[in-house]
Amino acid sequence: MSVLRILAASVAISLALIPAQAADETALRALVQQQLQRCWNLPPGFEGQRISIDLTLLGDGSLDAPPSVALESKKSATRLEPLTQSVIRAVQRCAPFTGFDALGADPAERFAIKVHFAG
Repeated sequence: MSVLRILAASVAISLALIPAQAADETALRALVQQQLQRCWNLPPGFEGQRISIDLTLLGDGSLDAPPSVALESKKSATRLEPLTQSVIRAVQRCAPFTGFDALGADPAERFAIKVHFAG
């Protein structure tokens, strides 16, 4: 089995804090990336493919909304349906994410995160 990874550079988990920036952005990115790497399994035949998912999380690590395919990935989402579903399952398996409180996130804070997955 090949090594699975979430793009480290592109895990450009793009992070936008809404409205405050109490928690450290870099640490939150690393925390989410690390947890998602443990939860994701790349489906066979999708090596080299990419998909991006938008997440909205609360400061307690729970999902504030269901994960959704990011706009830039919508065109290929149908073609990459097994990859898309594997990513959504990974998010659902990992949620709630842990450790946000240790980074200073208030449970009521909201975080919009874009995660890029690649096989």
